[in-house]
Amino acid sequence: MRFALLLEGRRTRQRQTEKISMRNHSLNTTIIITTTITTGNGAG
Repeated sequence: MRFALLLEGRRTRQRQTEKISMRNHSLNTTIIITTTITTGNGAG
């Protein structure tokens, strides 16, 4: 029983980690797009 709880906890933690990494990825993409637009306007 304890093993099943341990497994479930690990799965939940992994799901949270995936959610965080997805959020970080979209944040990084937004920063890259913003930087590209700003740099493009500065150069133009």
